[in-house]
Amino acid sequence: MYKLLLFILFVLFLLIGIPILFEYWKNKAMKYIYDSGNKHKKQMKKMNLNGELVNPLYLHARTLFNQGMKSKALKREDILELTNLLRRSIGNHVKVYNGFKFDNDAHRIYVYLKSKEISIVDMQRIVKFLERKLV
Repeated sequence: MYKLLLFILFVLFLLIGIPILFEYWKNKAMKYIYDSGNKHKKQMKKMNLNGELVNPLYLHARTLFNQGMKSKALKREDILELTNLLRRSIGNHVKVYNGFKFDNDAHRIYVYLKSKEISIVDMQRIVKFLERKLV
């Protein structure tokens, strides 16, 4: 009788316990994978891919463009000219953005401005263009 009871408990453990342990290990592994991905994203945010001088220029260009759009100082031709200037600055890397779905030209400009392929000289040229159009 004692052996029968131990056998029944062992079978119940196999039927109930092992799936529970499997789910626990699976969830633990998924959490590890998720956490390791987030750690990589956090490290990428801390890294300044464009260098120390480009980031302030990017912020300045973004602010100028934002002000120009809000004040309606930038005309349609200016926006198209800025898009062409950004495309020339990015060069062959613009192929990466072919699959992107842009909502409008302003969205396209904001995405292009974030490109790490824009050099410091090109970013200064973009800032000068925006300052010239807003004055």
